[in-house]
Amino acid sequence: MIHTLSDLLSPCSDESFLQDHFEQSVLLVNRSDSNFFHGFPLFDDVSVLLEKAVSPVAYTVVLEDDKGELSPERYIQSRSLPGHLKYKYGVDIDALFRLYTEGSANVMIRGIHQQFAGIDALQRALSDAFNCTCETQLWLSAEGAVATCPVYDTAQLFFLQLAGTRRWKIYRGPVDHPLSVQANQPFRMDELSLESECTTGPGDTLYIPAGFVYTSVAINEQSVFVKARFTPVNYLRLVLDVLKDIGLTTAAFRKTVFMSQQDSEAQEAIEQLSAVLDDRLTFEAITDAFMRRRAAK
Repeated sequence: MIHTLSDLLSPCSDESFLQDHFEQSVLLVNRSDSNFFHGFPLFDDVSVLLEKAVSPVAYTVVLEDDKGELSPERYIQSRSLPGHLKYKYGVDIDALFRLYTEGSANVMIRGIHQQFAGIDALQRALSDAFNCTCETQLWLSAEGAVATCPVYDTAQLFFLQLAGTRRWKIYRGPVDHPLSVQANQPFRMDELSLESECTTGPGDTLYIPAGFVYTSVAINEQSVFVKARFTPVNYLRLVLDVLKDIGLTTAAFRKTVFMSQQDSEAQEAIEQLSAVLDDRLTFEAITDAFMRRRAAK
């Protein structure tokens, strides 16, 4: 079971990962050990989850092809309610397995950490290591299924190959270190630079930095993997925290702005506010903001 970042990266060290790969480059840890991720779900466990999802459950089942998420109407049951409303209440298990077995879609399940101790421990390990929240998804692909849709994420990503083998292509994305508001920026695959092409087998760990475009496909057999995404606090977030503190304690920042190029009074006010920022936007203030966020995690 994964209890720490070191467990997830072994035999690569935390120091090597943080210095040479984190936010910079892809890291693949090949282990050739199909039992490395013990305590994690396999095919039978996923099948049980899907069968239970015919009724409302605490997790969410999504189907995706190489273009993106499928319309829920293709695999979610609904009931008609008065007023021409429809209530979606569970998966259509026959439609789901048909789309899956014919290779038309990959299955993704969100919110499953409460179902499996191994995934719950993984989330806590990453949350503790990076002082932020972590979420996980469980993915299932049939042999010969379509590739996953090429996307980039605004979060840092770890992929844990639980069963089967996958082929990955990873590219430099359109945005470096993207913020959440920079998700889904359009890009052309033929304009991206290929960063890495690799294969994951059972027991392997793959790290992909935020902003890198990736796609993968199952090879020769069914594939199960976990995707873990987390977003550590960045400098911009801490600067905004400090600016909020300044705004709450300095009345001049809360005045209404009336500005024109000839407004000498406004220019003087801006210069005074800039002086306040120079005085208070310091290393110590940023450190204090970080520690407050860490304590509140």
